[in-house]
Formats: sequence, C-alpha cells, structure tokens
Amino acid sequence: MRRIKTFIMLMIGISGLLLMLWFIMPGVKASLTYVPVAIASAIFTFLTFITDRKHIVNYILIFLPCLFIALLYFIVPYSFSLKPAVNIFQQLVIFTAPVMLATLYLNLNQDRKIYRWFYRLSIVFLVGCIGFVYVRTMRELSVNPTVCRLLAIGKYNSYMAEEIQSLRMKNIGGFGFSYAMGIIEIATFYGAVRNKGKKRIIYALVTLFLLVFVVRAQYMTLLILCVVINFLTSLKFAKSYATKAFIVFAIVLLLVFSGPITEALAGLISGERLSERMYALSGLLEGDGYNSWRLEFIKDCLGSISKHLFFGQPDMINNHEAISISANSHSTQFKLLVDVGLAGSIIYNFYLFYLRRYIVKLICRTGNNPEPFAMCFLFLWFLSWLNPTFETFELPFVLFLVIPLFICLNGKGNKHYHSEAVNG
Repeated sequence: MRRIKTFIMLMIGISGLLLMLWFIMPGVKASLTYVPVAIASAIFTFLTFITDRKHIVNYILIFLPCLFIALLYFIVPYSFSLKPAVNIFQQLVIFTAPVMLATLYLNLNQDRKIYRWFYRLSIVFLVGCIGFVYVRTMRELSVNPTVCRLLAIGKYNSYMAEEIQSLRMKNIGGFGFSYAMGIIEIATFYGAVRNKGKKRIIYALVTLFLLVFVVRAQYMTLLILCVVINFLTSLKFAKSYATKAFIVFAIVLLLVFSGPITEALAGLISGERLSERMYALSGLLEGDGYNSWRLEFIKDCLGSISKHLFFGQPDMINNHEAISISANSHSTQFKLLVDVGLAGSIIYNFYLFYLRRYIVKLICRTGNNPEPFAMCFLFLWFLSWLNPTFETFELPFVLFLVIPLFICLNGKGNKHYHSEAVNG
C-alpha cells in the first residue's frame, strides 16, 4: 500500500513538472490555449486537495474569491454572458495553480527521502528551464535590442502576429519573463544583503546577471520597481544608524534630483526604448508639461470609476467607450475598478493577500524565513497597479512557486518560524 501511495505521489509530482513547462517556456505556452491548461490546473488542484486534507478550509478561501469575481463579471459588465465570465474564472484558476504546486512540493520535501530527492530534482529542472529561456533571450537581445518590448506589444498588433509567434516558439522571453526575472532579482538581492562569505558572493553575482537582463529588457517600470524595493531591503537590514541615514539621504537625493539624474541616465543607456522612457520620465519629474499616455489612461479610468464606484460599468459589453477604457487601462487594479468596481477590487485584493498569507505560513511550516517572499510580493502588488498582470502567468509562477522552493532549499530550518506557522 505504501509503495502504491509513493508511486501516486511521484506521478502527481511529474505531472506538476509538465504543468511548470507551460508557465515558464514561451514556446510551450504559445502552443497551448488556456482551456487545457485551466483543466490541468483544476485537476492538479483537486489532487492537492486529497493529498493535504488538513488545510481544506484554506483552499476554499483561496478559490471562493475567484468564483465571486467571475460571478461579478457575469452579472455586471457582461450582462449574464457566460463565456467571458468563464474566461475570467479559468485565468484565476491558472493564476492559482502555482500555489497548489508549491503546497505539493513543499509537503514532499518534509516527507520520505525519495520525495526529498524528487523535490531537489524539481529545483534542478526549474533552474534549467529558467536558465534556458534567459540565455535564449539574452542572445536575441544582442541581435535585436527591443525584442522583449516587441513581444509585449505583439498581441495588440495583428500585422506582427507571425513574427511574434516565431520568437515565442524560439523560447524568447517577453513581458512576463522579464518581470519574473525582476522578482527573482529582488529575492537574490535580499540573499546578498542577508548572507555572508561565499553565499553573499554567489547571490551578488546572480543579482548582477539579473540586473543586466532587467536593463537590457528595456522595461522602465521593471527597473524602477527593482531599484525601489532593493533600496527598501537595504534600509530594512542596515545595521547601523549611520548606514540607514546614508540610505535615506541617497533616496532623498534621488527624489530631489530625479529629473536631471534620469536625463543623464537616458543619455548613457544604449537601449533606445528605455532611453526614450527615461527622457520622458525626466520631463515629467521636472514639470515641463510632458503628458504621459499612461496618465491619460488613468484619468479616463478614474472618470469611469467615479460614475460607477461600487459595482463597475453595467452592460459594458454594449458600451464601446467603456470597453475602450477598460482595455486601455494598462493596469490590473484599475481595470477591475472600471469593470466590477470597489466590490471586485476588494475581493481581488483579499484573494492576493490571502495567497500571500497562505504561502508565508507554508514557508514557516518548513521552519524557514518568509521575508524574501514578502519583499517579492510587494513587487507584484505594486506592479498590479502599474501594468496588466491578470494574464501574465510567469509572475505567480515565480512568486508563488519558484521563490518559496528556493527559500526552503537554502534555509536551515528554524523552530521560531515553525512556531509562528502553528500559532499564526
């Protein structure tokens, strides 16, 4: 009986590895639609339920918000049209799948020796997949410096569909992969700050490689978020008041002279798109009247939100102006406020923060420090206000699965964190 259970658990683990391929490999993702992946995610979630029945209430609290958000979309903006609401629900199910994967693999790591070996092999598999896409993308960036940006706008440009599909099939990372590298950079920077000796050197080198990618990907928001959260990490763990004062002074200096600094950096950076964005940001910071298209979209969103604050735009499916405002919001949080109002926004943020709490407790149960994950979550939450993250599945994959797995692989196990999970 025990052998049968071991076999079943390993088969579930292997199916999890196959699901991981879709999340991280652009070529696999481009070959499969959401429907089979959503079905696979739902099946995997059910298998996780039956292997971890003690925490069934947690799973219910994770999936109820997904159902409520889909129901709101079904009733309010889509006027009882089933298909769009089902699409929203399946996206949320896929978004949640990495949490279920993390549950399975972290539980395996605490069980029998064969499971722990499988856990370590899974880490090697993940590193190999991420490293492969990283190398392929860096090579392509040396030929085409704007390729990551190109992949981001591809779905909005039908004339470029064939070229975009070709790049994805070559496993070149775009928007999602670039921001996922930003999440990993925050975690490795935390490791460089908190560790000593050889570990600090290794973390610092990995951070450097990731920062090179962040700059070359030419996403301005990504670069700013990485710098800001790295500053916060440095401030949090600075040992002396003098060091903290220096960091605060540096932040104030950057804020006061942000216009000239960004203008100077724009002249130094070779990436045309990033340089252009930095010049634009410089003009905005110096108050020269530069009017960002993103600010215009936010104004449009706020206008729509003020008219339909609590439940969003009714019958949006027949309102072309409302559809345009929602589509151009360029932000998950603003899109939700436009579509389903404060009700949908509150439910979605409860869902996100409950996922955060769940993963923190999962990490603590293994006796490890959840702080690196918490810093990475901050990145995702801020990003959800600045960019569309609803369908960017590389982000939850890295945040809710890759980061916790690496924390528990490198951690030594601490009774303090374990007791926090039991008592919290």
